[in-house]
Amino acid sequence: MSWRAVLDPRTEVFREWMRMSLPGGGTPTPRSRKPELNAELKLAGPPYEPLQAHLIVGADPLQPFARTFERLSDELEERATICVDLRAVPNARARWIRQFWLGKARGNVVKGELAEPETTQGLPVGQVVTRRQDTSRLNDKLNPREVLFEVQILIHTESLDPARPVEIFRSFLTGFQQWKGANELTVHGQLVTLIGHDVRFFGADAFAWRRWWFWYRLRHGLFWPASPGLVTAWELAGLLKPWTVWNTSTAPVRGGPCRDAPAPRLRERARGG
Repeated sequence: MSWRAVLDPRTEVFREWMRMSLPGGGTPTPRSRKPELNAELKLAGPPYEPLQAHLIVGADPLQPFARTFERLSDELEERATICVDLRAVPNARARWIRQFWLGKARGNVVKGELAEPETTQGLPVGQVVTRRQDTSRLNDKLNPREVLFEVQILIHTESLDPARPVEIFRSFLTGFQQWKGANELTVHGQLVTLIGHDVRFFGADAFAWRRWWFWYRLRHGLFWPASPGLVTAWELAGLLKPWTVWNTSTAPVRGGPCRDAPAPRLRERARGG
């Protein structure tokens, strides 16, 4: 090989020599950022509207999520995280919240209209049933005997395939539809519309500072929901419980019988004396 071929910038030999001579030469080119998706869920309706409750008998509401985790591909380096955080509302603040949202509830009820059947004879049946249902929902959600919780739900998905993070997230979002009742869980963000057409959705990935704030809460466990949401324990009991025998997925790690020896009992002091 002549020296002209080495010094000529148009040759592949010269380009290889320059690549090896530069700082960090010979190291593989760093891979681009793995496609990912971050999203936060919130209550779609007013906080006084309840979610669908689960009896957790004969079926496991965690089954759809387990199926999605089971389909994650190791070859595509797929990862997914669902973080559900609850924080109990203090009694004094819960009392104020109940009074505030009871005042915001829609509709007017005449005294005795829902309790005495004889006073509802002049009203349409549908109106009477609707008002009784509204009263029942308000009593279930804002009952002073129920403990109120603030909720924060963070979802993260990633994959080498650019289309897979959205697909995995939609599968998780479908699983959350089990809780759709008078209220439901939806994605938090701002939808920009122009002349009746959706232009862009600004969610947790819209800006760099939003992504940083999402990851800071997810990694460090900071409880700071973007939208205030109130739930009771019975509303999200299906998410807080462990896997049950009705979950047929192979994704959950199931523990067998306890193999650890029981802790030794402390010696009791002799009484009397």
